[in-house]
Amino acid sequence: MMERLIRRFPSPVSGYLIPILGHMAKRTFSLQTLLIVPFVLLTVGTVGLVGYLSHRSGQQAVESLANRLMERISDRVIQKLDTYLQAPHQLNQSHRAALESGAVSFDRHEELHHYLTLHLLQTEAVDSFQFGTPDGTFRFIHRISPDDIGVNTNLQTSDLPFEFGRSTPGTPSIMNIYSMDAQGTPLREVDTLYNVDVRHRPWYKRAMETGESGWSEPFQIGRKQILTLNYSMPVYDEDQHLQGV
Repeated sequence: MMERLIRRFPSPVSGYLIPILGHMAKRTFSLQTLLIVPFVLLTVGTVGLVGYLSHRSGQQAVESLANRLMERISDRVIQKLDTYLQAPHQLNQSHRAALESGAVSFDRHEELHHYLTLHLLQTEAVDSFQFGTPDGTFRFIHRISPDDIGVNTNLQTSDLPFEFGRSTPGTPSIMNIYSMDAQGTPLREVDTLYNVDVRHRPWYKRAMETGESGWSEPFQIGRKQILTLNYSMPVYDEDQHLQGV
């Protein structure tokens, strides 16, 4: 009877465990596999970690190099700007010393004009010198570039690469433009400008209102889309009356 029940209802051991064990036996691993796989995993993991660390190290090195280069370039730009922007200040200091010593005077317009012309011929640090007085006298000497010919000036290529303009107290808003020789003497009139009263120019107004040297705001000059900066310096007599800028 019992033998029949066993045949009809197999025990867990005989009916279920044996097939399971048999299935596991089919997935047994060889000793070679068990020895190789861990080393492969370790090698792959090590290579991956080293590669990641190298990549991060490379990124940091590139970033550090880029930062050093940017700092070096920034220092050079600042040094260049300091040198470039110091030139107008130093030139105006020299001009004011000449005016205060009596070597030149705002009252002697032609003499001051020739003095500034000589200085502009000797330096390439600035493009122009200008001076104006409270009575409306206005003079400028300007260096012309080849790109200006036919665009921003009526000078010809055969002219000396300088032009100068002058307004008088009688007609302060009208400026006559001339070509000139190396001494600043006018050769021929090339243009006439209107509404150029020096007392309304940004650099003159700034110097008159503040009583100090300094830079004007950027503004357009001539007919080209070019901005300029002017460094102006007011000059006073012993009674602190403005002589000119």
